[in-house]
Amino acid sequence: MGSKRATPTDEEVAAADPLADELRLTARRDAFCREYVIDLNATQAAIRAGYSEDSAGTEGHRLLQNANVITKVRKLQADAARVAGLTAENVLSGLLEIRDRCMQVEQVYDRDGNPLGIYQFDSKGANAASVALGKHLALFADRKIIEGIDGLADRINRAHSRVAEGQQAARLPRKRGENV
Repeated sequence: MGSKRATPTDEEVAAADPLADELRLTARRDAFCREYVIDLNATQAAIRAGYSEDSAGTEGHRLLQNANVITKVRKLQADAARVAGLTAENVLSGLLEIRDRCMQVEQVYDRDGNPLGIYQFDSKGANAASVALGKHLALFADRKIIEGIDGLADRINRAHSRVAEGQQAARLPRKRGENV
């Protein structure tokens, strides 16, 4: 498993990081945030932050529901992206370049180096880059098909029929010993 690191005191965290103090994060919660951004593994981050290995999975999940923890994690991720020089523009530009390179048609040759007269391109790479771009632009939002009014009316009529049949069956006289 992961190794535990020394967890600073609440006072040390507050002195080193005003946001942690402002968010009222304990030293362990702050340590969890810092560990989580390393590999995005909540269980391992909890263990490295000093939580028990037995409850690390539960604690990690619980911590990621905390608004202050989420705020701190997002700030740490933004800081890391800024330091690395990553911007949305850089990432999108890279994805477009990958897609364009993968879409280039290349001549296919036999083992002797003779052209076969067929061409190929990297469809998997092109598709992966296109999907990533589409997700960024929210082109693939989940959509639910909603039945029109006619469909709803049919379902209501069928439900009324079932209720009426049930009520009629309840009024029928039963023979002694007959199960319903």
